[in-house]
Amino acid sequence: MRAAGLTIAPDARAALASLIGGDRRASLSEIRKLALYARGRARVELADVLAVVADAAALALDGVVDATFAGKPAEVEKEFARARSSGIAPGRIVSAALIQLSQLHRARLAVESGTPMTEAVDRITPKAQFRRVPAVEAALKNWTAARLEQTMAQLAEAGLQIRQLTGSAAALSDPLVSRALLGIAQAARRRMD
Repeated sequence: MRAAGLTIAPDARAALASLIGGDRRASLSEIRKLALYARGRARVELADVLAVVADAAALALDGVVDATFAGKPAEVEKEFARARSSGIAPGRIVSAALIQLSQLHRARLAVESGTPMTEAVDRITPKAQFRRVPAVEAALKNWTAARLEQTMAQLAEAGLQIRQLTGSAAALSDPLVSRALLGIAQAARRRMD
């Protein structure tokens, strides 16, 4: 900010710190974007941060969840590592995947009842961001409602297992969640082939 001749309000600094993650390159990119947005002013305010800076944690979660249900195992591994390096706990990743599963299930039930795919995707709440729509559509094409229900049960079981890990056994959370997500991605990929 100093290099751009800007100061930052304390509440804006706190919000910025909470939104940028552990990925240094992505964080610097968000800070540069913010400085460019605030150019011509003396101080960055909270409204500026909220208008411009992407939530790194949410982006990391979207990446791993979308790759999982779109059947992209290699991408799941990369995005899982990114989410973990951003400080996202394995339990939160499972929770995000379960939320997406629930939304996909509702949308898939609608498709199986005759609703057009684009309309079913539009009904997902919160509305899928435009960049996520292809991944959501791919998932809806690859999964049946019945298979999504089975996957929900499997993922909920993985979530329960990681909550039960204590002490040094908690280190098993990462491989447990990673394995569960990779299994889902591989199942989706098989359906695509």
